[in-house]
Amino acid sequence: MKHYEARLQADLNAIRERVGALADGVRAAVDEAVQGLVSRNNERMYGVILGDGPYNRETRGIDAACHAFVARHVPAAGHLRFVSSVLRLTIGLERIGDYAVTICRVGVHLEGSLPSHIVEDIKSLSDQSNRMLELSTRAFLKADADLARETKKMAKKIDKAHDRIFAEVLEGGSGQTVADIARLMTVYDKLERVSDQAKNICEEAVFVTTGETKAPKIYSVLFVDGDGTFMAPLAAALAGRAFPESGAFKCASVAPVAVHDPQLS
Repeated sequence: MKHYEARLQADLNAIRERVGALADGVRAAVDEAVQGLVSRNNERMYGVILGDGPYNRETRGIDAACHAFVARHVPAAGHLRFVSSVLRLTIGLERIGDYAVTICRVGVHLEGSLPSHIVEDIKSLSDQSNRMLELSTRAFLKADADLARETKKMAKKIDKAHDRIFAEVLEGGSGQTVADIARLMTVYDKLERVSDQAKNICEEAVFVTTGETKAPKIYSVLFVDGDGTFMAPLAAALAGRAFPESGAFKCASVAPVAVHDPQLS
């Protein structure tokens, strides 16, 4: 192997190793946050909060390594896709570390004890999200598009579990105070967001491996007014002109009439 190719590969491997270590670190932080929360161990939770700084610094360090890689090697094709994806991926990993911190900041303020079913729900949601994060990171680092696509499907199951748990808390079946219910909702939300970030990593893995990009979202928007003579048709027309590729815009009315307002002409 030529010296240049060896240097390029070494730099790529170094970035991969740092990304893998960062992913392992934030995943461990989420697990530690949850363990501290369910055991009501404030010392463990404060440890997660104080330990977040190195992850933030490593995120910036990986970004700097990517910028240096681009300047040194002027990459193209797969190498360029990899570096650009890492720059997006590190943002998601840093946010996961922030989710762990938020769980701990909320956890240290919980007032009452946690019923066993809530503890089990928190552990289950955490395990599923962290498992998805582990698999998505593996798919990215190994350039395994098939694993990424399969892992991405886990998000729907996690979303359903989150919605069920969320609904149970809202119905008041937990026996918690209003303040603690709000705190628990924050915990559930952050754990579900871990799976959202893992889903993004899966999409980056597919992009790096195949060059396929995520399909743009097309939103269906319905504008409703009183009689359909002016406001709803105007809003639909303006939205269609401003965002022609982003949505399908329609209008409706509560009590429609046959004649439109002359101002629409």
